[in-house]
Amino acid sequence: MILKILRKKFLEREIKKRLKDRLPIHEGRPLRTLGVVINAMEFKQVEVFENLANVLHILNKDIKIIYYKEENINLPTLEQNSFTPKDFNWKGLMTKPAILEFLDREYDVFICYSSADSVFIDFIVSQAKATLKVGLDGANAALFDLIFKIKTNQYDLFEKELTKYLQIINKDNKN
Repeated sequence: MILKILRKKFLEREIKKRLKDRLPIHEGRPLRTLGVVINAMEFKQVEVFENLANVLHILNKDIKIIYYKEENINLPTLEQNSFTPKDFNWKGLMTKPAILEFLDREYDVFICYSSADSVFIDFIVSQAKATLKVGLDGANAALFDLIFKIKTNQYDLFEKELTKYLQIINKDNKN
């Protein structure tokens, strides 16, 4: 119990520290990379994000997706790309190599498809190196540049709105 409390405190401290070191918003270059973290407890339709990459003209090799799940959920094909609270040590450090590799990459757009308040997801979002971070209503607003007031079951609306806003951002940055 004490270790869980310590881990949570360390994670919260690291999140606050990372908020100060944010990258500037999109620099007007074309979108080439997309990172996505999905809360598997709320949303299970993974293939829609590969479709989103096609809509945004991002190559399949340049989209990286990871999943947050509780220990009792079974996603066998996604096991290496998933993380649980057990993948954090008591100091709040991520211990899973596949997730560390995900966090080492730089992304033009990073999407957190979760409306749950989770310190574990917040940590991943705060560690992601991205010029534009997009989240959903209910998430920690300090971590994102753009938040949609959309529920996780409204994916079609999310995709439509995201593409609209990304087109606006790209037009503004080209002038």
